[in-house]
Amino acid sequence: MNVGIIKFTIRMPANQSLKDKRKVVHSLCQKLRNTFGISVAEVESNDNLKIGVIGISFVSNSTQILDQIVAQILSYLREHSGDFVLVDFQQDIIAGF
Repeated sequence: MNVGIIKFTIRMPANQSLKDKRKVVHSLCQKLRNTFGISVAEVESNDNLKIGVIGISFVSNSTQILDQIVAQILSYLREHSGDFVLVDFQQDIIAGF
């Protein structure tokens, strides 16, 4: 079993409240879940209304497939960044877990 892990940070300059932030983060997490079938959650900066840190995890039998999924997620984030700006993207693959 191989595990893919992603942590990325988004900036939401238009947000005026935590409610605005929750709307953007919740919508993005739901779209990622529906599109890729992955586990997604906000993992840091819960009280900062301009910054969101989101964690993703997924498993596969092949590290090549994990690399493809990571590339697809990064591409998706860049293409769908209307309400946010992607400011950091970290990834790791744990092979042979």
